[in-house]
Amino acid sequence: MSLDALSGYTVAVTADRRAEEQIELLERRGARVLHGACIRTLPLSSADGVLEATEAILADPPDAVVLTTGIGTRGWIAAAEAVGHGEDLVDAVEGAMVLARGPKAAGAALTAGIEITWRAPGARTGELLAHLGAEAAAGRRLRIALQLDGDPDAPLVGALEALGHEVVPVPVYRWTLPVDTTPALRLIAAVADGEVDAVTFTAAYTVGNFLTLAEGAGVVERVTERFASGEVTVAAIGPACSERIVAAGFGPPVEPAAQAMPRRRR
Repeated sequence: MSLDALSGYTVAVTADRRAEEQIELLERRGARVLHGACIRTLPLSSADGVLEATEAILADPPDAVVLTTGIGTRGWIAAAEAVGHGEDLVDAVEGAMVLARGPKAAGAALTAGIEITWRAPGARTGELLAHLGAEAAAGRRLRIALQLDGDPDAPLVGALEALGHEVVPVPVYRWTLPVDTTPALRLIAAVADGEVDAVTFTAAYTVGNFLTLAEGAGVVERVTERFASGEVTVAAIGPACSERIVAAGFGPPVEPAAQAMPRRRR
């Protein structure tokens, strides 16, 4: 892509984390960027359970570890390091089967020195469940340390327990609506009015928040029409995000090429 390939186009960015990096990359290629975060990533304190879960894992190492996100994996390790248990945590999971949902989680684990046993080929939660379902079907009931993503409902916990596994949830952060939704509402209004050419989403939960805010503003039908007609291009990072976009009726998104499995740093 040439440096001025997006000249004359307006791109709306809905992310909170690393939004500045995304905006800079788009502007360097000539785009005008409209930013309105539709999500807030709220780090959890030690009182919210991450250290309690870590201590439980150190006391009784798990049979399997499920890593769902890069930010969560890094945050979990950082929380353990803050209380002097970083190396202990890596040692505790060394003998476990370590499963990663996608390349970001796998990369964060490998950077910390944690070997990945298996990675979901399509980076989908359903693939994790199928893999662990096969373990249960073979009579292996596992003690699983589950690094939660930011969904406050944590549906993966119940799904794994329904398979017969014991789950130790590890909460690291939580997703919410922004405290000030004004920038997000301005962005949504611009989409509804056809004032942008593309919108980027980097997390499935962001799509849900975008839809909730659009419904509250009474413009969800106009927004959906803009996306579905192709008048406004919708771009997504990751299959979970893409699936949520399709489920919302926004049409098939533009997606980047799949990332290769990262190598462990030595």
